[in-house]
Amino acid sequence: MKIILKLTLGFLAVSLLVGFVAYFGISATESIKEASARVNEETIPTIENLEDLRFAGSSIKSAAEGLVSLRSDNHTESATIEREDEELISGIEYYNNTFKRYEKYINEFFPSERYFLEEIRAKGQKIQDNSLELVALKRQGAPEALVQKKNVELEDDENEFQKVINETLTHETEEYAQRKENLESVIAKAESVILIVSLFTFITATMIGFYLSSQFSNPIVRLKEASVRVGKGELDTKINIKSKDEIGEMANCFNKMTENLKKYSTEITSSKKFLDNIIRSMADMLVVLDTDRTIKMVNQPVLDALGFKKDELIGKPFETIATEGDLLEIARSDSPDKTGLSKNVEITYTTKDGRNVPVSFSESFIFDDTGNIQGIVCVAKDITERKRAEEELIRANIELKKADELKTKFLSVVSHELRTPLTPINAQLQIILAGYFGDVTEKQKKSLEMVLRNTTRLDRLIVDILDISKLEAGVMKFNMAAANLNETVGYAVETMRTQAQNKNLKLTFNEYKVPEVVIDKDRITQVIINLINNAIKFTDAGGAIDVELSDNTDHAIV
Repeated sequence: MKIILKLTLGFLAVSLLVGFVAYFGISATESIKEASARVNEETIPTIENLEDLRFAGSSIKSAAEGLVSLRSDNHTESATIEREDEELISGIEYYNNTFKRYEKYINEFFPSERYFLEEIRAKGQKIQDNSLELVALKRQGAPEALVQKKNVELEDDENEFQKVINETLTHETEEYAQRKENLESVIAKAESVILIVSLFTFITATMIGFYLSSQFSNPIVRLKEASVRVGKGELDTKINIKSKDEIGEMANCFNKMTENLKKYSTEITSSKKFLDNIIRSMADMLVVLDTDRTIKMVNQPVLDALGFKKDELIGKPFETIATEGDLLEIARSDSPDKTGLSKNVEITYTTKDGRNVPVSFSESFIFDDTGNIQGIVCVAKDITERKRAEEELIRANIELKKADELKTKFLSVVSHELRTPLTPINAQLQIILAGYFGDVTEKQKKSLEMVLRNTTRLDRLIVDILDISKLEAGVMKFNMAAANLNETVGYAVETMRTQAQNKNLKLTFNEYKVPEVVIDKDRITQVIINLINNAIKFTDAGGAIDVELSDNTDHAIV
């Protein structure tokens, strides 16, 4: 498994764990919020309605007693008494409306508390009835003793009503406190679970980190230790790492390197014995210079290539075969610290008869044991044939450019000539389809539409040929515009349907309505047709090809 894949899987595992913790925490938080909101939405309005009922019951009693008092005063105006009557009726209506809301809350949220509902209903109805009876007795001029008796009953009813309200409020308050306590317990449990899950995630992520670290660090430490031993000359050092990732490949390369080092060490030792023979037999031109750049030695290829005799060069300055300008070029390529170099520089050697020979030139310094320069070894390779080949290549490139220009002109002319007849063909097809020459049957219309689509496609293909020149020139443009992708893909499918039927293939188009997208309609049509065409080519007869169009938040998918 590759290192990048191991790291990716490790990071993915950690990310999934973190995502799990985040999801769990968010879910728990949302559940707690919903539970808290539900408690507030259910209990607080119920308590408020009970307070309203308390006030409404007291208001009914007070209004009834006020009417009785007014009617006892013979000087009270009738208008005042009527207003008090209206206030009593209004108080009763307010009570009934408030009771209906309370009844709705009980039925919807607290059906188990219907006992209190019925108690409040009975006591409240009794206050209303006795209030109305008290007012009626006073209005009818009943004896004062009877009126006082009814007033005492009303007082008792009001006290019982208040008692029931207080008991219900106490119960609701206790229930509210219990719900809050349960909610706090849920919150505490959620916090504990989140803490446990987070701790588990931390431990798991740490274990994954340790595992990945051990997978990478241990082999690297072993590689480092083996490298130190090889650096000390222990060329038999091997490391055994079985992993199939890049570190395992590195270990294999290290083992091969030590094998090669041992092999090369042996070869170098043996090759020293044959160095002189190699110099004498080398095909390249070899010139050894003194520190003042006087020629000390040349090999046979130098004499053969330049036409000199050996005694005509030995003791002569290097400028005998190399020009001053070439020497300056060589000097510029030298390493600044003059510790020795081997640079390939193209210069020109001069033959005895004055002819120039292009060579690839390299030189290096010869040092003694004290680090002083003893001489310079110059190696040159005749590159006459390479230069000749380069010249031929340049001429060939010039010819290719000319041929490319001709090709571009040809494409332009041919494309123009091909498009010329297509224009009237398309126009005539559109005229026929429009019914200019008479009615067209449905079967004829489908056939003509197919012909029109394919002539249009042929026209686009010709445009594609013209686009080759644009692509080569780097001026290709796309006509981006809003388009209906359902129509575009549907057109491509219908265009290829006959071809699919000819191969006995079932071509279906499953589409979802997608919004308009900004595309180059012709290019997208061409791409989809090409894809369907490839599918037809590589699907066995009797098979099926499904084309599906759908979308997500910001993409359309074909």
